[in-house]
Amino acid sequence: MVRTTYEGLMAPSTAAPVKQTAPSASDIEKATAFAREPFLLGDESVDALLPGTARRRALDAAPGRDRRR
Repeated sequence: MVRTTYEGLMAPSTAAPVKQTAPSASDIEKATAFAREPFLLGDESVDALLPGTARRRALDAAPGRDRRR
């Protein structure tokens, strides 16, 4: 039997959704002290620091943060 497509040859995806967690106030304070500028501006909420945002990547790159979470 000759198959003309790859349909049915691959296992179904088992990717689980990633939990969207905001960083702790302590993590934000440590990163702010390192960067010497605030990560949250004005009346912004911690939603601006959810995974996938540019500010979250900067926060994650700041030394002194607890990265074990």
